[in-house]
Amino acid sequence: MPQVVLRSAVAAALLIAAGCGSTEPVGPILTMDRLEYEFPIDLDGPLRTQFVLTNTGDETLQVRDVSSSCGCAVARLPEKQLAPGQGTTMEVHLVRPKIGRNSATVFLTTNSPVKETIEIQVGCSAKNNEPRIVELLPKRIVFAVDDVHGMTEEFVVTSFEPTQGRFVTSVECDLPFLHVDSVAVDDVHVLTAEFARRSYRYNVRVKDEHPTGRFFGRLLVHTSADKSELSSRHREIPIEINLHNPIYAEPERLFSNLPMDGGLPTWNIKLQKTAASKPCQVVSIQTNADWLKAEEVVIRSENASGRANLAEIHVEVIHRPKRLPAHGMIVALFNSLDTAVVKIPVIVIGQGDRKDR
Repeated sequence: MPQVVLRSAVAAALLIAAGCGSTEPVGPILTMDRLEYEFPIDLDGPLRTQFVLTNTGDETLQVRDVSSSCGCAVARLPEKQLAPGQGTTMEVHLVRPKIGRNSATVFLTTNSPVKETIEIQVGCSAKNNEPRIVELLPKRIVFAVDDVHGMTEEFVVTSFEPTQGRFVTSVECDLPFLHVDSVAVDDVHVLTAEFARRSYRYNVRVKDEHPTGRFFGRLLVHTSADKSELSSRHREIPIEINLHNPIYAEPERLFSNLPMDGGLPTWNIKLQKTAASKPCQVVSIQTNADWLKAEEVVIRSENASGRANLAEIHVEVIHRPKRLPAHGMIVALFNSLDTAVVKIPVIVIGQGDRKDR
């Protein structure tokens, strides 16, 4: 009797144990070897790493979608259908930034009832996180104009720098008759919460008072890191400028056909400054021919500031030249930052050219 009871108890226990150990089907389950990876700062070349995916469920796993939160990361999964117990590898590529940090989340969407979406984190930092100038445009500025009044050229300084504060502090020019104005600062692209690609826009213009001739100079960009070893090619824009005479004559030359009998010609020449901020003051007027006379007449025009910027010269042939054709020259000297000279050629011919010769 006791043996029967014992055998019955053992059988019941086995039945209970069998019942407790049985499990219902759980479906596909995606298991990762790791869920994050940080690329080393000293790693050179393309950044890529592999993650191992395993289906630890009891049904076929299907990866329906692979996506990334950032264009800086690309995930490649060759096999998207895994049988129970089967594994595969996924390769993730990440772009290292020039400054700041790149981080991305790779999303794996599956048919698993346990967890439909798995998130994997990858990240890397720039090798050099020092703020710096990355571009100067244009590479060279050239002024070559006759009328420089109001003439300006725009240039842009682009930098990688912290979002807080300003890395570029000022721009100066070593030519005293050029002036630099700050126009705007644009955050072209925010790389991270800490760093941005920033553009500083400036205008450089010719001042009203300027010399004439050809000059070479530079624009020098100053930064908050001026004491660091920033090479000059990353901080300077060469300038070439060819400034012509700031005063022009209208007409530029004089011509007359002298009749055998009759009056001698006269002209009025207007002298105009291209820049209106300084008076047009004639210092002296000379001619190189005894038959030619020139003198300044009353200034007729004033600019908005009350300064005269228009003068006139009265020119006349005071007697018939002995030989025709005859060539003369009027030379007018003006005050300016440099001495400005206007030369006006005069030519007279006549019906007596053959006879006079």
